[in-house]
Amino acid sequence: MDEYAIPPHERDGGYRRGPVVHRSEDAPVNLSFGSIETAEGLTDVDAARVAELVEVFNRVAARNRRLMRYYNADVTLPEVNLGFALDERLAKSLDVRCGWPAKAVSCLVTRSVFDGYVASDPEVRGELHAITRDNALVQAYNRARYSEAALGVTFATLSWSEEGRARVRFHTAQTATAVWDGTRGRLAYGLAVIDSAKYNNDSDWLPSVVNVYTDDHIIVLTRYDSTHWRARYVEHGLGRPPMVALVNEPTDRKPFGRSRVSATVMSITDEALRTMGRMSMSSELFTYPQKYVLGLTDDLVKDLDSFTLAMNKVIKLGVNPETGQNADVKQFAASSMEPHLATLRSLATLFAGETACPVSELGVITDNPSSAEAILASKEALLTLVEAFNACNQAALYTVAELCLALNLGTSVDDLPEEYHDFEAHFKSPTLASLASQTDAVVKIASVDPSFAGTDVFYSLLGLDSATIRQIQDQKTRNAGQAMLSELLKGGGNGDAT
Repeated sequence: MDEYAIPPHERDGGYRRGPVVHRSEDAPVNLSFGSIETAEGLTDVDAARVAELVEVFNRVAARNRRLMRYYNADVTLPEVNLGFALDERLAKSLDVRCGWPAKAVSCLVTRSVFDGYVASDPEVRGELHAITRDNALVQAYNRARYSEAALGVTFATLSWSEEGRARVRFHTAQTATAVWDGTRGRLAYGLAVIDSAKYNNDSDWLPSVVNVYTDDHIIVLTRYDSTHWRARYVEHGLGRPPMVALVNEPTDRKPFGRSRVSATVMSITDEALRTMGRMSMSSELFTYPQKYVLGLTDDLVKDLDSFTLAMNKVIKLGVNPETGQNADVKQFAASSMEPHLATLRSLATLFAGETACPVSELGVITDNPSSAEAILASKEALLTLVEAFNACNQAALYTVAELCLALNLGTSVDDLPEEYHDFEAHFKSPTLASLASQTDAVVKIASVDPSFAGTDVFYSLLGLDSATIRQIQDQKTRNAGQAMLSELLKGGGNGDAT
């Protein structure tokens, strides 16, 4: 298990273990760092860096919490209700939620499938396979991609495992932050919360171990009471911070990217919540229409229950003694649901235009079903975004693997042998989303290039897992060996007969 970046030969067993977690819904981690920049043993230069990192972390914390509330559909109707069409008390009684922001994230990231690393050198290929397997990088990326798209960035950090090999962990923007070096086009230094604990019977869990990543060191900051910290320097020798940012839609102005839950997405979500609230109220009135009775005296009205009047199939009413006329029951015309549904469809269209998420994935049914060509065209913009998302993450995961290779070899990234730079992170094509379409494309390629059929890549694109591919290739090798042996025996037998 990772012990906060301390190499095995330098560990003294004095640190608690475990990643930062929310111990329960009632006791979340309070990400208050206190006077961490005054930690014992911290140099003046690094103290200034830590203070800057904490300032950046605190500056974006509220924004990240707001984004995650929309992503988790925690924004409720009373928060966005205007108070005109719906009374505040009524709005509080309606538990209306909208999951469109989460769909904006998932429709992108589920099409981003990391498939490991590809290298030409067998030794490098084996080392990359071990790194991917030991760190479960494919599964770790599948989890990290959601927070990357939701918050705009997620971070990968390196440390040492029990065996002294590179260990990779991902951190969301809610537990990590960094400062960008525009000159070198990478992180200058970064910070990640590693563990949390309680101090002095406090009710909150506070960060207890924080790692700061610089070009030369991993600075392990350990909290030994509620207000005081102690610093320990661990040299890594990589020549750059062992921390990498995976960024969604980075720009020169925003190197840490932008969230898929944009201001427009949040605005449309607010309007969708209000529309669904009005629609819920309208459906109640449609189901329980308002009625009124003409020709009743005050005494008869006192004995009349409005709910009974609305729900009973047979209603017996008295005669007005003053006029001698029977009471007349009438009903107000129920409002139609169609205006609310039309508004919701319009909002879904606006949301689809903002996120490139197909309207069909938003749970809104259109009047005319789209043709296959129209569905494909609607996904064209989304596939372009996925390809850009993959390209950014491909470069980031390449850097992660480079750092892992250097850490395992005990050298800097710049001093790695040339063949250790000759590889790339591989992503499956987002245009071949279904196995059927992918299989069709692979078979067509094999018909043009017969040498492609039967290769590992061929079987992988057909959807077979690595274990099955290995079994197929082993069986083919055995069959080829048996065929060769049969030919040799056959040739030997003919010679003896001659």
